[in-house]
Amino acid sequence: MRLRSSIALVFATLFTAAATVHVRADVKGEVEKFILQPKYREAHWGMLVVDPKTKETLLEINPDKLFMPASTTKLFSVAAALDALGANYRFKTPVYARGKVDEKGTLTGDLILVASGDPTLGGRTDELGRIAFQNSDHIYDGKLTPQDPLAGFNKLAKMVADSGILRVTGEVIVDNQLFDRTPVTGSGPDWLTPLIINDGLIDFTITARAAGEPATVDWRPKSSALQIDALVTTVAKATAKGVSIRTVAPGRLVVRGTIADGAEPLLQTAEIEDPASFGRSVFIEALMQVAGVPVQASPLASNPIDLLPAGGYGGMKRVAELVSPPFSEDAKL
Repeated sequence: MRLRSSIALVFATLFTAAATVHVRADVKGEVEKFILQPKYREAHWGMLVVDPKTKETLLEINPDKLFMPASTTKLFSVAAALDALGANYRFKTPVYARGKVDEKGTLTGDLILVASGDPTLGGRTDELGRIAFQNSDHIYDGKLTPQDPLAGFNKLAKMVADSGILRVTGEVIVDNQLFDRTPVTGSGPDWLTPLIINDGLIDFTITARAAGEPATVDWRPKSSALQIDALVTTVAKATAKGVSIRTVAPGRLVVRGTIADGAEPLLQTAEIEDPASFGRSVFIEALMQVAGVPVQASPLASNPIDLLPAGGYGGMKRVAELVSPPFSEDAKL
């Protein structure tokens, strides 16, 4: 019933035309019983169900009406990906070493992380290998999952150290060329990217204190590449105006506003504007802070994409690889 309810809600729209229903007799009563429930009294339905083997139309509601599908288009995207990749497909994000490693473990050369389009990049994987989510998730300013959004980078950094690389004298580069840099219209990120960190978002949690005191502002993921100027004041409920987040320059965000005394913690998000440079920063930090691998390159610099090899990675050693949960887990998310 929960799945059936989810499917039904997906097809609810704001159109006001009366429903025209063509349905096979043996399912007519069940469908009508469901869609005529009082909680759906303001819903309007558009639905088509076809038997994939016989091609028989089992259910057709408002076939001649136009609808504004909105987020239901995700069903087509996920279905197409399941068909093309398969439910058991796993994204693989490799790291290559370009250069020589001496007997002391010093890489005289570069590390290159190749973005594969992994939708979660290890940042939602739970202890059972599943992708975690909240019913009201942070993408909609809902709730955060408990997993570390940078867990995948930490794992890659440890793998690099385990491969024998104990110091890097060259650059750290993110290869984000899997997709063309394409603007995205509608809701969601501004740009298509194959490096997806924390769903492309910085999460801000604003917690009220006593009236007149500054609220506590925390964020994740943390990185030296981010500069946050936060000033949110706790005020009486009647005077609370809300909180705004502005990106004033790459990696520099300003948080301002008010929150009511006694209010629940407020979750808001801001988009990661340059995922490749941000990914490079957090990978360098993971190498140094988690794996204990000193890196000559600064995490504050932009991603030097012009240094990527022109001929691929055939002659380089793969020193790490993050493997995702099966795509069926992404489909659930």
